[in-house]
Amino acid sequence: MEYKLSYFAGRGRGEIVRLIFAVAGVEFEDERLTKEEWETFKPKTPMKGMPVLTIKDKGVVGQSGAIARYLARKYKLFGSNPWEELLIDEVCESINDVVTDVMKWFFEQDEAKKAEISKSIGETTIPKFVDFLRLRMKDGQNGYIVGDKLSLADIAVFNIIDAMKSRGNTWFDTYDDVMAHYEKVKTNEGIAAWLGKRPAE
Repeated sequence: MEYKLSYFAGRGRGEIVRLIFAVAGVEFEDERLTKEEWETFKPKTPMKGMPVLTIKDKGVVGQSGAIARYLARKYKLFGSNPWEELLIDEVCESINDVVTDVMKWFFEQDEAKKAEISKSIGETTIPKFVDFLRLRMKDGQNGYIVGDKLSLADIAVFNIIDAMKSRGNTWFDTYDDVMAHYEKVKTNEGIAAWLGKRPAE
């Protein structure tokens, strides 16, 4: 097998890579490490973090964003020209901004502060992201964000919404157009197949 993805037994930063493989129809080894196994494996990784992708006859690489873009380019999911590549990258970077705020909420232990962060995300972070997304979706075709076919931009947006829903968050639920896009991507043959078999968290 050409690829082995190493990550913890959960979605997290490894899920975007799994979704790309699913869309591309590419088989890969889905290595899910325990915390104990990670301590042994950690010194072998480029930046002492996961996920990492082992590519046969090439080596081991880290950074989920870099891995995702590499695979998206290789499997024709990164646009048809440099302009589309730029727009896809822009979407991915905008999602990183959302994730930064969400991680603050996720790791906050104080319930009062957690509620404040959740309120800020719902009232500021998500509306700002949705406004941007709508701006880009106006130029997309066939219901996609960039260009006229499914790309990493669509997969990445699907992934962040899916991650939020898995945590019981409803931050995106009132945006009908964004949720319609989510449902469209969900029907992709590869993604539907992956969702039907991926391990429960």
